[in-house]
Parts: sequence; structure tokens; C-alpha cells
Amino acid sequence: MSNTEWIKPKEYKLNSESEIAELISDESVNRVIDPIEDISNDLFELNHPDCVDDLNRREQFCSEIEEQGVNYGKWFHYPWDGSLIRFPENDDYYSLRTFRNRNLITKDEQRALRNKKIAVFGLSVGSNVIDSTVQGGIGNEYIMFDPDRLSITNLNRVRAGMNHVGLLKTTVAGRKIAELDPYINQQHFSEGYNKLTDDILRKETPDVIVEETDNIEVKARIRRIAGELAIALVTVGDVDDTMVLDVERYDRNSKPFNGKISRKEFESLINSDSLSKKDKETMLIKMLGLRNLSPRLLDSGMARGVELTGFPQLGSTSAIGGAMASVAIRDIILDRKIDSGTRVENIRKVIKSQKPTTVLEDINILKRYIEYRSNHDK
Repeated sequence: MSNTEWIKPKEYKLNSESEIAELISDESVNRVIDPIEDISNDLFELNHPDCVDDLNRREQFCSEIEEQGVNYGKWFHYPWDGSLIRFPENDDYYSLRTFRNRNLITKDEQRALRNKKIAVFGLSVGSNVIDSTVQGGIGNEYIMFDPDRLSITNLNRVRAGMNHVGLLKTTVAGRKIAELDPYINQQHFSEGYNKLTDDILRKETPDVIVEETDNIEVKARIRRIAGELAIALVTVGDVDDTMVLDVERYDRNSKPFNGKISRKEFESLINSDSLSKKDKETMLIKMLGLRNLSPRLLDSGMARGVELTGFPQLGSTSAIGGAMASVAIRDIILDRKIDSGTRVENIRKVIKSQKPTTVLEDINILKRYIEYRSNHDK
């Protein structure tokens, strides 16, 4: 079952001003946004970069577009805010919004990146991946899976506002995609991963899978189907100020979780009814890498259920993780050499800043954590 809360923008090809008036009346349009002057000027510079200072040629070029009236381009009605917005035609718009990528990304590379399908599981950190990939011109179809609704506590790492709180995360992500590029196709699955998901992926065969779920069993099952379909998978874990990026090339016989857990442990996650909370926590620590977990993160973890709920995450790390994942996805699609493996980046080490805790504080936290694990292992 797909997300029935999501309503995609409605596309119109208009021929007269009277049709806009009809839409204002019939479709609850409360504002019309027509950036035709910006569109025509940007298209001139796209097509004639050697003549940007030739005012006569610019005026002639822009006039030919603007004289077409409302007939030029496509109009999209956004039902969630009542906007009716004019866009250039699909190809022109894509060329314009990726123009400043060139030639860091060539025309041929951008063409290859555009016509791809991306599946994304989990839309908290996953939303940061989508923000970066869509902005970078990667993908013309997104298949999104997440059962949760946006809460106020998500706002530290999801680019959204109070007007989005309570909406399905698939809806929040979908609106952002559509506002940037309404030509991108979207599929929303607001149940998250379930027994139908594998068949959906078999049918859709995405080019890359992004996995950002919280459920460790679901992580394993997504990797099982990625292996079956030989689809590359990318995941990013944000742990305090450290970002852990995993690339798993199931199109090149990668091991699940890059071999951080054994095959037996992987199979136990697939059939997880007998797994204890301790077993799951142990495997999650293996996946993230104990040395990547900061003392403050361990301290926060021990406070869950006492003074905190949920896993502590920082928006700054999520944003960097999203950017790094998007570069990995770009290179996978462009068939550059990017092997399976784990990449770890600590922001504080990069900027060479002072640690937030002293050595003594670190020792005391580690002692408490050892005691905490000992008590929970009984």
C-alpha cells in the first residue's frame, strides 16, 4: 500500500490567461509564481555563454520566449500550499538546474546520472542523502520507504519546519523533491519495509539502494534482496561528530555489512525471533565500530530510557553523511572505481578542534559503560 497522504503536483500546459483564472477558481490556487524573465535570461546564458554581455542578442532571445505568453513551458499546481508555478520544459529545466555543475560533472556524465532510479529506506538521515542527490541531478525516479511521521525531535537533522510536523516522512521528502523538480517521478511506501517490499524491488530494480533504517533486522533483509538483485547499496551512520559510510557492491559480490558480522549472525538477523536485545546491540556496535563511538555517544546511549529517548544524532554529521553518500552514489552510477568498504570521517579531526571531553571524563564514561554493559548482559 502506498502513501495516500501524498498528492503530487498537477501538471498543466496552458494556452491563455483565462485558463489561469479558471485554475485560481477551480483548483484553489492562491498564488501564481511566474519567473519567466529569470527563465529566459538563464536560458540565454545556457545557450549563449559567449554572448552574456551582448544586450541586443539577450533581449531578442528573451523576447522570443516571453512573447509565447502562458503557452511557454509547463505549469505545476502544488496542492499543499496552493501555488501555481511556471517551469521550463523538462529537458531545459534539468539543463538549467545542473548548469553550474559543469564541467565538474560533464554533460555526458550528467545524462547518465539523470536517468536512474534510487530506492531509499529511512528518511531521517536518508532525507539528507536525497537532498544531496536530487540537488546534484542524480535520478529521475525515487522510491521511498518509511513508516514514520515527522516529529519535532527530528527537526535537528531533517530539513523541515513545524509546518511539516505530523506529516509522513515520505510526504516531507516528496514535497521537497517536487518543489525542486516536479518532473522527477516518485513512489511512496509509508509502511516501510514489509513482506511485499522484496517484490516491489524485484519489479522496480533500482540502480542504487540507500539504507538508513533503525531496525537491525530490516537492515539485514534489505541487504538480502540487494544481494539477490545484485544492486549496490550505500548506508551512512552518523555517530556524534563521526560519519561512517559503508559502500556494499552487491553488483560485485559484496559481503553483507562488509563482513563486519559473520554469515551465521547475518542469518540470525534474517530470522531474528530468538535474538535478545543484547545480541542486537552487540551486532550494531560491530557494524558501527566500537572505536567510532565517542564517550559522549556512549554516555547518551546509557541515558536512553532514563532521561533520553531515541538514538542521539547531530544534523551537522547527517548533512556531511548525506553529501558523502551522494558522491558515492554518483561514482557507482558512473562506473568509477569505488569498492566495497567502510569510510570513516571525524569532523573534529578534519578541522583540528579541541575534543569536547577531557581524558578523565572519557575514562569515567568508559568505566560506567563497562558497568552498564555488564549489568545488561546478566
